[in-house]
Amino acid sequence: MDEAEECLWWLGKLYKRQHRWDDAMRTWHRLTASEGRRAAFAWVERAKYHEHIQRDYSRALADAQEALRVALHGRMGGRDLGGDDLERRLRRLRWKRSRMGTVASTRPSPIPR
Repeated sequence: MDEAEECLWWLGKLYKRQHRWDDAMRTWHRLTASEGRRAAFAWVERAKYHEHIQRDYSRALADAQEALRVALHGRMGGRDLGGDDLERRLRRLRWKRSRMGTVASTRPSPIPR
C-alpha cells in the first residue's frame, strides 16, 4: 500500500474521532479520487457521514453503492470490505430513503469546501 494513502487513511480516522467533519470528508475524497486500496473504505466512511451526521440518505446510498462498485471492480488488494455489512447498509439506506420520501442522488457527494 502506498505510504501517502495509508497516512491519509489514518488522518481521516483522526479527523472523524475529533468530529472535524469537513477535514475528514476532504481526506476521504482524496482517497476515493486515488482509487487506491483504501478507496472503497473511504466511500463507506463518506456514506456513514451522510447517513449519521447529515441524515442525507440519498447521498449516503450513492456513496455506499460506489463503495460496492470499487470493492467489486477496484484494487482491493485481497482485503475484505465486509460485503454482508455493506449489503445491510445498502438495504437500510434504501429503507430510510423511502421513509423520507427523497429521490436518490445519481452521483456520489461533492467535496465540502
